[in-house]
Amino acid sequence: MSDAIADVLNWLESREDIQSLRAAVCDLNGIMRGKRIPVEQARKALEGKLRMPYSLIGLDIWGEDIEGNAQVFSTGDADGLCQWTGRGILPVNWTAHPTALLP
Repeated sequence: MSDAIADVLNWLESREDIQSLRAAVCDLNGIMRGKRIPVEQARKALEGKLRMPYSLIGLDIWGEDIEGNAQVFSTGDADGLCQWTGRGILPVNWTAHPTALLP
């Protein structure tokens, strides 16, 4: 395990109030899209084993599928593996429960 991954996992251990993470990717419009995962899956996300649908990055500005986009239909909306950017985890304080963003 790399030092960077160990640092994030240690930080999460020290923040027992955080129960979930927001794993996110940037779509074509610059909007962060992703999913909420339990803290117990942090290592999976940090090691590049978290899956998200490819179509997630090809949505329009309103979050709708782009009409005529072959991505969904030609691939059956296949999943891709997300790679962690290596940037630090960001505490999120505007949600009902303490969480953090994993870019």
